[in-house]
Amino acid sequence: MDKDQIKRDIWLMRFTSKQQCEVLKELNKSEKLRIILSTVCPNNFELQHQIFDDNKTLILNNNSICYLDQKYFKNISLKDKYNSEIYNLYNLPSFHNYIGLQILERFERHKGEISFEERNYLMKIQHVFWSNLLLERRPEYVIFADIPHMYYEFVLMDLLNKLGIKSFIVGNFLRDKHYFMDNKFNVISESGEYTFSEASYERMEIARNSSQTQFDKVLNKSPFKELPKYSKLLLKKIAGLFIFSIMRKNYYKGYFIKQGYFKFGPNSRFNELIYDLKYLLKCISFPIIYRFHSSKVNFDKEYIYLPLLSGYENGLHPNLSPLTFYDIVKLALAHLKPNQLLYIKEHPAQFVYRVHQRYARPINFYRKILSIDNRIRFINIEENSTKIIKNSIAVCAINFTSTFVEAKAFKKKIYCLGSNLINGKKSFPFTELEDTEKEKKFIHEGSPWVKNPIQSLEIVDMEKAKQMARSIIRQIEENENN
Repeated sequence: MDKDQIKRDIWLMRFTSKQQCEVLKELNKSEKLRIILSTVCPNNFELQHQIFDDNKTLILNNNSICYLDQKYFKNISLKDKYNSEIYNLYNLPSFHNYIGLQILERFERHKGEISFEERNYLMKIQHVFWSNLLLERRPEYVIFADIPHMYYEFVLMDLLNKLGIKSFIVGNFLRDKHYFMDNKFNVISESGEYTFSEASYERMEIARNSSQTQFDKVLNKSPFKELPKYSKLLLKKIAGLFIFSIMRKNYYKGYFIKQGYFKFGPNSRFNELIYDLKYLLKCISFPIIYRFHSSKVNFDKEYIYLPLLSGYENGLHPNLSPLTFYDIVKLALAHLKPNQLLYIKEHPAQFVYRVHQRYARPINFYRKILSIDNRIRFINIEENSTKIIKNSIAVCAINFTSTFVEAKAFKKKIYCLGSNLINGKKSFPFTELEDTEKEKKFIHEGSPWVKNPIQSLEIVDMEKAKQMARSIIRQIEENENN
């Protein structure tokens, strides 16, 4: 049989939103691919069962994998006899397993809840689980629908790397287009349709006109305007506590996975509500704390601008692991002259109610950053980022943020940290982007998300989904030829 007529077996990891499921549908129609495994979050678990033939595709619930659901892990044990050669791979040095141990903090109710010994146990059990699956239904390719941030995904990435199984990651660019990365988070595929400047031209024009996208307008509104809504929500959560103190039910969509000492499973609805309340109270109190430590921008001063990433964004971990924000601020300070300031702005999404994980900032976070150097200033969250960038002498940009786009629009000096879509090079520490650097075409048409004022998992753009599916197939073919 001609090689081009053979279907390639692939795994799809967390194609979870409605838009991503449409991409998945298109891939499932391909005569070149056979999808033999898919992981998906609970919100569209049933939808994937409608898309796939259960006799051909194994569909796994992402959250159930995280908390070691017995329907998957009943027969998984560190004592079981199975392929010892694959098991021994775990003991080899591993960049991915290191990150997996780190990422487990996303699954804690409070810092240190999951001990180091328990983290090791979880990682090893996942290693056994995914080793068995790779033996049973080995893929030619594994495709991640987003930069991985589930701890088990790093166990899988480690195995794929050591077994020589190809994989790549789909990244979102401005909720409109996409790019690809390898399993070390390097930008790949220079056969894209757009350079960075071409793909972000519309967004640059908006910045030059001192305007904002609808999405940015929603995101950048003052957190204090949310207080009435959050106050009402607080009352609803308190009422829910009384109800679920009587109705003891499990919550299967959450990410708090510890039930006791070396005991893992879904959280209770009652306990989930307690931590919902804690998160909500921090969304109310932290804007006040931040306001106490921040001030207005003094445009008469020379300054470099550094915006923060919010929460547990995968742009920080795993993309910049093992760096912390304290490291990043110190790296940015290295580019300051004695008479210049480093203006830092908190990401507005940090104050948005997102309860699928614990609040990412400790109460002394801002005070600790300010204590690093007296040239550091936090600036009010309501300050216009475009104006700040326009009047800066340079910008410290992390990965592919909108700050990078706007700094490019105003032809500002840019210090890059992490990967960039200009030349694909990875910068550690902050490295100046040269004006003469030739742009490469890393960016493709189609998107895993949909442009809209709110980040919704339910909105679909069929044409963008089809474009992205075609791009993924081309990327697989490109890998075949390399």
